[in-house]
Amino acid sequence: ALAFDLEYARWLDENQRQINDLRAAVNAHVGDNELRLLVDAVMAQYDDLFRIKGV
Repeated sequence: ALAFDLEYARWLDENQRQINDLRAAVNAHVGDNELRLLVDAVMAQYDDLFRIKGV
């Protein structure tokens, strides 16, 4: 359980950073290609969460 708690805390920090990056990009009206990269990164991070939950 401790290993999960540590990984989850790391995941939360990274998730917050990625969401802030995505929010800033939307507010800056960046192009669709850059937004797609940011959204894909957020989605991949959720895949990572499901992976660590399965351990």
